[in-house]
Amino acid sequence: MNKELLKSNLKKLMVIKEVSQEELGKALGVDVQTVSNWVTGRSFPTLVRAHKIAKYLNCKVDDLHTNIEE
Repeated sequence: MNKELLKSNLKKLMVIKEVSQEELGKALGVDVQTVSNWVTGRSFPTLVRAHKIAKYLNCKVDDLHTNIEE
C-alpha cells in the first residue's frame, strides 16, 4: 500500500464526503488521534480498518491507495 497516496487520498475523500476526523473515528470505533495519525502519515490503518474506512466513505479500498482524480 502506498503510504503517501493513502494519507493524501484519505484527506481528499474526507473533504469530498464532508466527514470530519471525529466522525470517522466514531464510526470506526477509534479515537480522533488515531484518525489524525492516518491523515498525517504518522501511522496507517490496518487492512481491516482500510476496508471499514472505504465502506464508511462509500468508496473502494483501491481509492485509498491509488491515484484518484481531484
